[in-house]
Amino acid sequence: MDLKQLEQVASHLAKRPVTIRYQPPVWDGAGGAAYKTKTGAALIDLNPGSDPLINLCHEAAHICVDWASMERTDIWKMEPRSLKISPAVKASAQTAAMESRADHFASIWLNYAARWAWYYMRPTVFESKLAALVEWPARDVESALKMWAEQKALEAIGGKVKD
Repeated sequence: MDLKQLEQVASHLAKRPVTIRYQPPVWDGAGGAAYKTKTGAALIDLNPGSDPLINLCHEAAHICVDWASMERTDIWKMEPRSLKISPAVKASAQTAAMESRADHFASIWLNYAARWAWYYMRPTVFESKLAALVEWPARDVESALKMWAEQKALEAIGGKVKD
């Protein structure tokens, strides 16, 4: 796997430079993790046992939309799989909202990559999808956030967004 290519995609989607490590994250059972280091750098761990494109998009989304609320930390230096996410944190409204936003963006980006991969004709479908994601129009971040907020508002009153 070409980490430089993954970093190029993650940096484009996240709208800031991102370093990728292809190793299990510090969170046990996670497919990936996004960190804001003490120096303010963006870092993503991708678990080799999971789908790299899904997790790349999900973690890049955290960096793109949650960056301002992410704390600077050095936990990324800990041993892989050394931390467990507490049930209270998993169940919190803040965690649910962050994960929902990241899933929403990942879904948009993955659909875009699947739709446009054919255009790039790289040696593999995976590489074609990465090439498509590098071309994703970054101006769509605001409209995607608006769509997510509208979806959540409808769900809160028992409505459903049409597919």
